[in-house]
Amino acid sequence: MRRAFVAVLLATAVSACGGSDPIGDCKTLMELACNKAFECFPTGSQQLYGTVSDCIANRTAQTCTPERTACPTGYSFNSGNSKSCIDDYRNSSCDDLGNGIVPASCNQVCTR
Repeated sequence: MRRAFVAVLLATAVSACGGSDPIGDCKTLMELACNKAFECFPTGSQQLYGTVSDCIANRTAQTCTPERTACPTGYSFNSGNSKSCIDDYRNSSCDDLGNGIVPASCNQVCTR
């Protein structure tokens, strides 16, 4: 479960990419992901991060940078899709997250 959840955290980080406020959305997503981690997988999350606050601080610092949130060349940040990703992630089940299933909307944050 822990490995699958780490994959979900990485996938959500990648989905929050470049544009009007991608860093703000990335921070929102990392906060949400850490809270979900501790809700769904409390023991593994505690072993991996310590506390929810430590998880948020660590993931945000590592992930929510201009370089890491930039969309690939030829793509641009779609704030509407980003908001959908955040909403869909918020409503994801623990089973889906544990199995590494990221909402489809999170793969459409950077569009052509």
